[in-house]
Amino acid sequence: MANNAFLDMHIYVIYAGGLTRSLGMVTGLSTRTLEIPQQVVQTLDRIRLMADPIGSTERHVSDSLLVYPGYRIRYTIQNLLSLSVAWIDNYPDDEESEDEDEEDSDPEDEEEEAEEPEEQQTPDDSPNN
Repeated sequence: MANNAFLDMHIYVIYAGGLTRSLGMVTGLSTRTLEIPQQVVQTLDRIRLMADPIGSTERHVSDSLLVYPGYRIRYTIQNLLSLSVAWIDNYPDDEESEDEDEEDSDPEDEEEEAEEPEEQQTPDDSPNN
């Protein structure tokens, strides 16, 4: 959660058709990681996030997000609350595919690519001619 507003914010998750659960507080002009409890999202479900500024009657409720356990959600709160936004940053499979991509890269392939320019010299370019 990135709170770009001056006011401290209480953050809530709205789930299961309207139940609300507190996730914690994010102080003004700061960033904090909050975890949605496993009891809230046990399977694929729709949630909304709500920012409730301390010292204000205004609130922000995010658009509905279709989430599954393990999803990472970003919530950026702006000073003008109507400009705040929440989105899914990654899916659990994203992390696995990134790890697989790193494992697939072969250091020998990189060495061969680095040597290719030397192999492209022709006999006409030799200093003896």
